[in-house]
Amino acid sequence: FFESPSLYFQEMLGNGGIDGNFNRFSAATGYPPGWIYREPEGWFVSKTASLISFITFKSYWAGTFIVGFILANATWRLYDFVVGMGLHKPWHAALAILFIPSVSFWCANISKDAMVLIAVIYTIINLFKIISLEHKSTIWNWLGVLFFLYVILQTRSAVAMAVVAPVLFAMVARVRKKNNDNPFFGSFLSNGLLLIGIALFLVFISTQGEVLQGYIDEASVVQQDFANNQSYGQNKYDIGITDYTPLGLLKSFPAAILAGTFRPFIWEALSPTLLVNGLESLVFMYLTFLFFFNGSLPKKIRMIRRSEFLMFAFYFVLLMAFMAGFTGVLFGVLVRFKAAVLPFLVLLLTAHLKKEEELIE
Repeated sequence: FFESPSLYFQEMLGNGGIDGNFNRFSAATGYPPGWIYREPEGWFVSKTASLISFITFKSYWAGTFIVGFILANATWRLYDFVVGMGLHKPWHAALAILFIPSVSFWCANISKDAMVLIAVIYTIINLFKIISLEHKSTIWNWLGVLFFLYVILQTRSAVAMAVVAPVLFAMVARVRKKNNDNPFFGSFLSNGLLLIGIALFLVFISTQGEVLQGYIDEASVVQQDFANNQSYGQNKYDIGITDYTPLGLLKSFPAAILAGTFRPFIWEALSPTLLVNGLESLVFMYLTFLFFFNGSLPKKIRMIRRSEFLMFAFYFVLLMAFMAGFTGVLFGVLVRFKAAVLPFLVLLLTAHLKKEEELIE
């Protein structure tokens, strides 16, 4: 900016190496790493960091402090929102949202993962203030959804689908709740809404097959890039996919979700940075065991189906875990990709504990 304001704004409005060139840079400005400059998503993060550097005088640590503060503020707002819905005990919500160590470890810094997590949290909060029966939306909620969805699309576009698609299922739960006095009518409306969603999905598959295959091909390229990137370490996992088609994706769905929620397992966490993730996985598996085998499972499922937020969380976890498990390949990448999954996974697995504790009290 100080060398040439006009070139700075050209870069800020461009997509890096796609429509830019290294001739805009010099020894005085420094040259961006080619692997970042050629990737529009990575370059978007760099451009955002450049705005922060104006007030931090280019200090990386000061910039990290600011991003950490923004993430802390986002998670606190999500915690406050979840507690306000009355679905969880405050300390359960705090454990899920504020105190998962690996989320802060991997995301409280200047990185794509931090921007994605912050944008996902604020998008979800604003979405639910729009669709929830208990809240009255404002124009700022709509603008917030649009702005943070834009950030997601610019940093990790596939995540936008994991945020937006589950809204349909949240609306189904909302219809059920709104028509609680007339369960037959509510069931008719909600099932009709689901059928419409399934029909739209089938139409998309049949008419946009090339687009879907394009996303799959892109994911396979990302897989190979990470597999060959030495900077993320050598600890790899394999979900057994060899067929990069829609059918191949369906076959890999269970293994990818397992990886996106519970891996690395404790025996796979053989490095200091992954050990915390391995210990967390033990806790998540224990909570999952309690969810399925301690108490009435049908009652827990009905509780989830009647809550728009829990229905959203369920499908969000499925989609995000699948994306993380499918594209990660390396544990060093997986633990970053799955950061947004973990708070909502724990919220799902602990929602029933509030009612059980109330019965005991």
